[in-house]
Amino acid sequence: MNKTLYLYEMKKSGIMLLVFSAIILMYVVCVIWMYDPEMMKSLKQMHDSMPQVMSAAGMDVTSTTLIGFLISYLYGFILLVFPMIFIILRSRNLLAGKVEKKNMASLLAAPVSRRIIVQTQILVIITCTAILIIATTVFEMVFCHLWEPGELNISQLCAINISLFILHFFIGGFCMAISAVCNEASLATGISGGIGAVMFLVQMIRNTQISDTVEKFKYFTFFTLYNPGKIADNVESGIIGIAVLGVLGLLFYFFTVILFEKKDLPI
Repeated sequence: MNKTLYLYEMKKSGIMLLVFSAIILMYVVCVIWMYDPEMMKSLKQMHDSMPQVMSAAGMDVTSTTLIGFLISYLYGFILLVFPMIFIILRSRNLLAGKVEKKNMASLLAAPVSRRIIVQTQILVIITCTAILIIATTVFEMVFCHLWEPGELNISQLCAINISLFILHFFIGGFCMAISAVCNEASLATGISGGIGAVMFLVQMIRNTQISDTVEKFKYFTFFTLYNPGKIADNVESGIIGIAVLGVLGLLFYFFTVILFEKKDLPI
């Protein structure tokens, strides 16, 4: 990688990282503050009475524990959508945005190869993703300890958040590949954001489980491969799903490098 470019891009990422970390912190605090074992029993009864409605929002209440509460309220929507939005917005500027603004010409004028440039930008998006997930983990540990000491299963939380990072690692690779192809930041945003939104909508529809036909929607969204409940319980299918996402993410980053190297840049 190019150290100067990496530090520059990480500095540019700072404000956006702070904003998204603050949003996630707000939701983490609110959710943990709401936790009450008795309320969880009521929510489970509500889920049993109208499972389609609650499952569509990612709130599959199957456990009355604190980790089950976090899975229901954070990992079905908040921690899927907000990091994904961050990745979409940041990845568009790392490659497509630089081509559109002609900044790429200045980078290529320096004694730095295309491969070094694109690998540096890839490292930036991976680092930013890791920072968001690590911050989330710290927030959860700290506030669970303050409000519900001894209630949080740390090993389960770490397993869930490592798998969450792998999910967004995959999304980052996907978005960077699109950014490598596009010459305009708005086009890269439209494609990656549109596909991401459709995938999440399909996942919400699939979660309703109102029919066997809807259940087949799981084959049309990558979110199906991430199941925090199964990860927490160390279920083999959940681990396999995350492994698949990790491999696909590596492939997308590999293709990003190849596509950018072969690209006919309008500079």
